[in-house]
Amino acid sequence: MAAQSISFPDQRQPTTTLEASTGVGRLGGHPLFVQTDSGHSRVEERSLHAFAIEPMTADFPFARSLIALRSQRTIKKTGHSTTESRYYLSSAMPREYRDEQWLEFIRGHWGGVEVRNHWRRDALMGEDGLRSRNANLLANVALIRCSVLALLAEHHSDLSLPQVQEHLHSRPSRCFHLLNS
Repeated sequence: MAAQSISFPDQRQPTTTLEASTGVGRLGGHPLFVQTDSGHSRVEERSLHAFAIEPMTADFPFARSLIALRSQRTIKKTGHSTTESRYYLSSAMPREYRDEQWLEFIRGHWGGVEVRNHWRRDALMGEDGLRSRNANLLANVALIRCSVLALLAEHHSDLSLPQVQEHLHSRPSRCFHLLNS
């Protein structure tokens, strides 16, 4: 399968109920692909439709598709439901992939972000332990952490990050050498 670029703007628009005008299984008169999952003490129904768009309509030069995804989560124990709509842009045409594939791409992207990025910054560098509300401080510390991870990956690609961290922990001179490289 050829690689396609997919942009994932995080434009969440929570709503309390499905709009009566669209009806379940339809979005603005368009049929939806619907998938239901049960687990983690909740039931989640995802409805997806991929629309063809003109690139400059979305102000993204290579955008060819707008993927609309509506998720309705119901907590089994309480019956409390929430509905969230999210929108994604892709350079692929809407019919290049089946609806199931679009959903896999979206879920795979966010799962990959957690594994590749957040876990490393949190587990190895204690990112979630920083409780400051100063936006400038948080942005600067995040930039430093990402830069350090990039340096470590470039210079110590043969070792796991915990091994590199342990190796450099007792050798401050090597840390300074790494920063000066």
